[in-house]
Amino acid sequence: MDMMKTSLAALFIALVGCQSTTKPEATAEPIVNLSQDEVVAFMAACDKPDSTAKGPISKPLFVVGTFVDSDWKHVPQRKYTYKGNNFYQVVTQEKVGFYNMQYATELWTPQFTAKGNQMNVGELTPLTFGGYELDTSVDIKKDGKYVWSLQFEEKGKPVHVMVNKCQ
Repeated sequence: MDMMKTSLAALFIALVGCQSTTKPEATAEPIVNLSQDEVVAFMAACDKPDSTAKGPISKPLFVVGTFVDSDWKHVPQRKYTYKGNNFYQVVTQEKVGFYNMQYATELWTPQFTAKGNQMNVGELTPLTFGGYELDTSVDIKKDGKYVWSLQFEEKGKPVHVMVNKCQ
């Protein structure tokens, strides 16, 4: 009987001791195909909740450029969060001005830019891979909060970029 109690105690300790205290891995999410109007509406929204799922880009992304608060540095207030369905967004406070930027990880691999290297506030623009001096230009005409949005395919291929003034 004592041997059985000892065996049960050892089994209990082994089972309890094997429990993990790390966070569970992000679960896969179903990807929903959206119409272009739905993509624009999603990318223009400043209040999308963060997703717990893993996005198609494995390292944190930032909007990095000639901004007064960062000047080509990867700073926390310009770090994107994954919103689900292969979208990333960051909401920032912007001042009137003409800015150059790219969308990149801290080590600049990968990095992305708008196709044609220019975009306008409120317009959906194709996103492509960036590189040295392949910056996106945008003219911010009003001070305020803006949402910077990126869309990718499931395997990380760039699709769209958009910046919108929050309402």
